[in-house]
Amino acid sequence: MEEYPQNGDQAWQRLVRANERYLDESSRGIYLANLANEINTGVNRSHLMCQKPYATILTCSDSCVSPEIIFGEGLGMLFVVRVAGNVIEPTTLGTIEYGVHHLGTPLLVIMGHEKCGAVIAAAGATDHTGGIGGLLAEIKPSIDHSCEVIGPDWWKSKDTNLEVYEKALRESIQLNAILQEIELLSTSEVIRSAVAAGKLKIVVAYYNVSSGKVEEVEQRLKEKGE
Repeated sequence: MEEYPQNGDQAWQRLVRANERYLDESSRGIYLANLANEINTGVNRSHLMCQKPYATILTCSDSCVSPEIIFGEGLGMLFVVRVAGNVIEPTTLGTIEYGVHHLGTPLLVIMGHEKCGAVIAAAGATDHTGGIGGLLAEIKPSIDHSCEVIGPDWWKSKDTNLEVYEKALRESIQLNAILQEIELLSTSEVIRSAVAAGKLKIVVAYYNVSSGKVEEVEQRLKEKGE
């Protein structure tokens, strides 16, 4: 069993190593068995209220995205915040601050994912009424920015050049995650203070659903997002 991470760097490396084990088909059965054991351990000690997560993870509500499985952690180890499009809005902001400030997680991961339906729906959307419309409106600034970085109305290439469309979609999803980090840092004194004090590491990541691999967003895209 790995030692409990003492800082954000250790926490991120623990997630990376776990995801590498998840990707290894030759040992996936052992990986899942160990995960089941972690869950059983968590259930057996749940009456002690032992929640002590080492990472807060903001990710999408997509049912194919499960941080506990792709990072191999049982109950009480990951503080997961899920909303379609992994957007920062008042409720998710407060929940993230709770994870960082109250639970003391040294790592915050903002994780977009391959072919995110929320980003796809927001691209070119004009109806922002109702609950779904309100959600798409939260993603629209990211879509507008992606048009500046990738090209105007990039989603229209789906019918003419699928390869170009898929590359643009991937970059747009990653830019959306980057802009959520920027939004978080610009609106939350709690998060800014934790980062400035060296108590919090923020990682913007991208989950490849088709392969199972989690990767940190490329620096070049981070620079485009700023």
